[in-house]
Parts: sequence; structure tokens; C-alpha cells
Amino acid sequence: MTGAENVPKPAVTEQQSSPNTSSRSHQEEAEDASFCWDSYIEEVGGEKAPAANFKQSVQPPPNDFEQDSKLEALDPRSQSNCIATVVGKMGPRVKLRLDGSDSKNDFWRLVDSNDLHEIGYTESKGNNNMLQPPVGFTLNATHWPKFLTKTLTNAKFAPKKWFKEVPESPKTNLFKVGQKLEAVDKKNPHLICCATVSEVNSKSKLFEVN
Repeated sequence: MTGAENVPKPAVTEQQSSPNTSSRSHQEEAEDASFCWDSYIEEVGGEKAPAANFKQSVQPPPNDFEQDSKLEALDPRSQSNCIATVVGKMGPRVKLRLDGSDSKNDFWRLVDSNDLHEIGYTESKGNNNMLQPPVGFTLNATHWPKFLTKTLTNAKFAPKKWFKEVPESPKTNLFKVGQKLEAVDKKNPHLICCATVSEVNSKSKLFEVN
């Protein structure tokens, strides 16, 4: 699988409690779900991909976004800027829902992603740039202007300070076949999994989830 977001730090994922463990504390469950990269590498072999390979902060940036706040985000399907609402957060990532779409198309982004912007960003670029309805807009396209106005009226806008500086990109693709890293599971994007680089060219890399 390909990894759109690569997180070199070990991650703890949420787990559902069974009836037999419902009385256990969240801390106990988190301890059971903890992961040690050094132990994993010792067991399976290989090398960890160094931090210099990634376009991201060495230390995860703070996540200041709040539930139901609105921002502009790039629609993963159309690559157009749309209005999005924060519907969840986990570590340095936010879960977004494009206004006018549905929960089936929710997606995750790091808080320092170049895909995220303040409300007003698109129009500030001039050249008749306008916010677009998302792919799969649930209403007739002619209703978009009225829908947009209604959506933004009295809405809670994400302030500039919540958006983090976009990290620098490596000048070249530094990944090597066999390196281990963490990558978002495309089928379950709330999960971050161990992955191995299986193929590399000058611009991209292919991961296999372990």
C-alpha cells in the first residue's frame, strides 16, 4: 500500500473493550497496546527509516484544533479547496468532513499539512479562485452558493495559530527498500501500522503493511 502520511514515531491506536474488559482503565488498555520499535526491529530485522527521509517534524506538533471548527481543506478526490469541519482528532492528526459530503468520505491530515488553510485562504489568492463543492455534493450544484453562505454563517472558524508551519521536503527520495516505518492504513485510515518499503523510484515509494 502507499502511505500518504508517514509517522516515524511509535503510535498507540484506540481499541474497543470487550465485555470482559470494560472495567479496565484506559491507561491499562494503552499499556497493552504500546509498541516498541527497537524490540520489533530486533525480532523481524531490517532498519528504521531515519527522520531525514520524511516531510514532517521530528517531534509531532501540538494539535490545537477543536471539534466542529471549520477550515479550508483540499478534497482528496478533486484536488479542489473545500470547506471542511473537524469531526475528530488523534495525536497530531485531525479527522475532517467536507461540508456537503457525508461521513463515508471523512479523511485524516496532519496538523502541519499543506492541504489545510484558514477560512478565506482560497479567495485571498485572487484570479477568481473560489471554494468548490466536494465530490459527491449531496445537493444540486446550483444550490452550492446558498449552502456555502449558510454553512459559514456564525460558524466557528479555526484561527491562524492552530495551523502549523509546513515542514521542508527532502531534496531527494531518501527511502531504501527494506526500511521500516509507520504508515496510515488506507483501508482503516484511523490506524497507523508498521510498514516496509518494497519499491522506490526518484519521486515515490511503495509500502507493504507488515
